[in-house]
Amino acid sequence: MKKIAMISILATTLLWTTVSEAAAPAFRDVNGHWASVSIQWAVEAGVIKGYEDGTFKPNAFVTEAEFITMLFRALPAQTNVEKKMDKHWADPFYQQAAAFLYPVRGQESHVIRNQPIRRNQVAELIAAANGDPFEGDPAIRYIISKKLASGKIKHDNPLEAFKGNDLLTRAEAVQFLLNAIQNGLQEAKSSAVRGETSTKKWSKPPEMIINPQKNYQATVVTNMGQFTIELFADQAPKTVNNFIFLSQEGYYKNILFHRVIKDFMIQTGDPTGTGTGGPGYQFEDELNSKTKYEKGIVAMANAGPNTNGSQFFICNGPDSEFLNNAPHYTIFGRIIDGMSTIDALSNVSVKRNHMGEPSTPVEEVFIHNIFIQEKLD
Repeated sequence: MKKIAMISILATTLLWTTVSEAAAPAFRDVNGHWASVSIQWAVEAGVIKGYEDGTFKPNAFVTEAEFITMLFRALPAQTNVEKKMDKHWADPFYQQAAAFLYPVRGQESHVIRNQPIRRNQVAELIAAANGDPFEGDPAIRYIISKKLASGKIKHDNPLEAFKGNDLLTRAEAVQFLLNAIQNGLQEAKSSAVRGETSTKKWSKPPEMIINPQKNYQATVVTNMGQFTIELFADQAPKTVNNFIFLSQEGYYKNILFHRVIKDFMIQTGDPTGTGTGGPGYQFEDELNSKTKYEKGIVAMANAGPNTNGSQFFICNGPDSEFLNNAPHYTIFGRIIDGMSTIDALSNVSVKRNHMGEPSTPVEEVFIHNIFIQEKLD
């Protein structure tokens, strides 16, 4: 009973819910169940209600509609969504998910809403609720790195440990949410709105934190999708080290793509959004790469020799190949997944900037966050 009281107090602290110190289990089919304490927390916090026959059915698979409902009941949402039911009991929660741009599959299909949800989709929903809408394997790696979830089995590979293709039971869903809340997920965040950018500054470039002999990838999630960069640590170790340092410091969160030129490149990395900002330091070029500028190449922007900081660009078409005539920009990566996102970013409407160049996006396109992964051999 002490353990139940402890969980109840935790729920009161995080969810502002009045709970009893040692209430009896609410459902007749959870006594002795491995998740009975977590289920009791969910009852007292108003996350679950169970069935009319007095059962919870903890071992039944949870549907997408049920999990979305649990998620929004567990976390306070910072927006008002019309609470009306049209044709399905979960309509209000799907309206909220749509407003927050959460990756739900059953928005237009009641059949999909009532299908069991898989663990990989839950990972995407938890990542989105934490303000970082990563998709697929990066979402799994992200929530594990943030300790918002753990693996289902013991395994050195986090993807294998997580078992993303497995279906989720109702008891596991409750435990999933409790674990996430205990480890920092306290607010349902919307990815529809760009947050504030970093104001961090440093007096000198970062110390070496990477091993140039290892392989690194960066998954960049934007408000138009995500893409993955293979980082060339062996070719440009200082530049990759700088990019990883800034990414892990959250420096690139909410930063605009301030310059977009179709068939040439898209540029980002400046918290001021003007093209003149940086991290407070500069470092030297690494121009010995044998890689050529072409679509998908990622390189540093600069204001002349050895003036690298935080800004970088991504080649998006054939015009970028002209840079091979004057290779003055450090190449440090290549897009290996998500080129459709690069194309979408490249096709936004633009207007003229203060220099008269037609390259400033009319609507905000920006980076939500960047997740760095050391690739396993």
